[in-house]
Amino acid sequence: MILFSRSFNIKSIAKIFIISTLLLTYIVPGVFAGSNDLGVVISNGSGLPGDQVSVTISLQNVAESNAAIGTDGICSSNFTVTYDSNALQVGTISKGSLFTSLDVDYSSSKPTVGKITFFSNDNTMGENLVTSNGTYATINFTIKSGTPAADYPFYIESNAIINGLVNSSYEIKSLPIQKTLGKITVNSLGPDPVTPPAPNVTRDDSTNTVTGMAIGMEYKLDDAAAYVVYNEATFESLNLAGNHTLLVRVAAEGINPEGPDTILTFTTDPVTPAAPNVTRDDTANTVTGMAIGMEYKLDDAAYVAYNAATFANLNLAGNHTLLVRVAAEGINPEGPATTLTFSDDPVDECFIATAAFGSKNQTDVVLLRHFRDQFLLTNPIGKAFVETYYHYSPPIARTIAGDEVLRLVTRVLLLPFVAIVYMLFHPVLLVGILAGIAFMISQRRRYKVLNAK
Repeated sequence: MILFSRSFNIKSIAKIFIISTLLLTYIVPGVFAGSNDLGVVISNGSGLPGDQVSVTISLQNVAESNAAIGTDGICSSNFTVTYDSNALQVGTISKGSLFTSLDVDYSSSKPTVGKITFFSNDNTMGENLVTSNGTYATINFTIKSGTPAADYPFYIESNAIINGLVNSSYEIKSLPIQKTLGKITVNSLGPDPVTPPAPNVTRDDSTNTVTGMAIGMEYKLDDAAAYVVYNEATFESLNLAGNHTLLVRVAAEGINPEGPDTILTFTTDPVTPAAPNVTRDDTANTVTGMAIGMEYKLDDAAYVAYNAATFANLNLAGNHTLLVRVAAEGINPEGPATTLTFSDDPVDECFIATAAFGSKNQTDVVLLRHFRDQFLLTNPIGKAFVETYYHYSPPIARTIAGDEVLRLVTRVLLLPFVAIVYMLFHPVLLVGILAGIAFMISQRRRYKVLNAK
């Protein structure tokens, strides 16, 4: 069995071992490092975006590392720590417990973003040497808002120098350094909270109901102290009649906050008034029952608010349509209209007096019409006479209206009757005339008696 060939001898194996050891020493920190090296340790930290996190730099194995190279303690140091400035922002930096004497120069600076340089020096040249383990510095960081969850490690630049001093000869020697580099771990905040939109709910102010309510919503009525979680049965019992303000929103759930309100306003329900109880007299062309708060519309005109003086001047003679309704007031709308129809008087068209005198508004015709209404139509015999007269008079009236001579003759024939009717409406005048006639008769008889003697 051949263990080594000529080209692969003991010297080759030795070279490979030495090179591998050097590579492992420099490529992988801490592997095969000397057990007496000075340890520079940066601690770990963790937090959420926005948190403040502190890490410490400490020196370990101080006595052992000085003894290994024959120095009595650490007299000076100068090194730079780097960090991820995109994730971390430096706050305060304070010196550690290793530096309590005022005779030791100590400083920290930030020459560029992402770097912190430390420096220390024993000005007494041996009286304040660092001879034990302890804290070198404390750095306060703020994790920047929006930093992704990850590990953000620290590094110490390769030109770091930490020196030891030999008191007897004031000889300064550089200490071998073993770095233990920490990190800040940024934890995940989880999903961002989502604010829900205002709910799509609507109200019917007439029926006092709400549409669109659902589980997960909450509501607040008027000045109630708190929102109430929506429940169908409870919500249906709400009395929304009258003036109310209802706020509805999506309730908070988990990390998600409550949403903005949808505001629903309820008012006192409007009342539509009934059609007014007004009536018309088509003969007298008048309207009964008009009152303040009503409005009217004559034929094709616009509605006019009722005023007694203005309404009294309306000319309703002839063919007209009058609409009367209760006007809108406040939240109450206008009511339906009562329709009053006026037309040319069919009785007067066939009335012989109208044909003779030419107009139903002529004084004698008006007098005869009053006689009809107040004397004839107030008793059964008079009503029968009027009905008979209206049945047979229209053709006679049309004949008279078309012939001027007949109109004149008819007027002459009607004059005695008009006079009698006039006296019926003026009884004092009638009594006076009758008294005059009686006096004249008595005087005539007396005259005959005297002549006979």
